[in-house]
Amino acid sequence: MWAGLKRKRLLRKLTFRSLIGSRVRIEVSPDPTQVGIEGVFLGETKNTIILKTRRGVKRILKKGIFLTIYVSGDKIIRLPGELLAGRPEDRVKKAYRASRKR
Repeated sequence: MWAGLKRKRLLRKLTFRSLIGSRVRIEVSPDPTQVGIEGVFLGETKNTIILKTRRGVKRILKKGIFLTIYVSGDKIIRLPGELLAGRPEDRVKKAYRASRKR
């Protein structure tokens, strides 16, 4: 669905799409104990994502990670955590302002 989209366009798509409830897997992380963690996306803060895993709820820093997000069955999104940087509501504001400039 989002394969081949440029970074700004992907960010705009992610801004208006809720990732809550999506299955997520951590592919790369500065902390080797976090690589391979898989769970359901519960939410996010400015610097972290919150996943519900088999072993409980995990809070993972966005900086330096690479995520695979499974959306609606067979759709897969691979992106760096930095692309989700900032608070979700700030990303919406930023995308709204960018769309108004056109």
